[in-house]
Amino acid sequence: MDKAYGMGKLREILGSELEEMIFTGDALFPGGDDHPVKQAGVDSIQVTHAGETKRVIERFLES
Repeated sequence: MDKAYGMGKLREILGSELEEMIFTGDALFPGGDDHPVKQAGVDSIQVTHAGETKRVIERFLES
């Protein structure tokens, strides 16, 4: 199992499509543990730490 599998399960639970989801991760590069999510077609935002993830989420909530 990898994070793409997890995103697929989340998609099933939420009843959403992967194209409607956004993922943040610090290892979106080939070989990184977040890369499978990007390869699965989920829009992804590169972050460097949890605080940056929080700021990304806050920006989406503001819009």
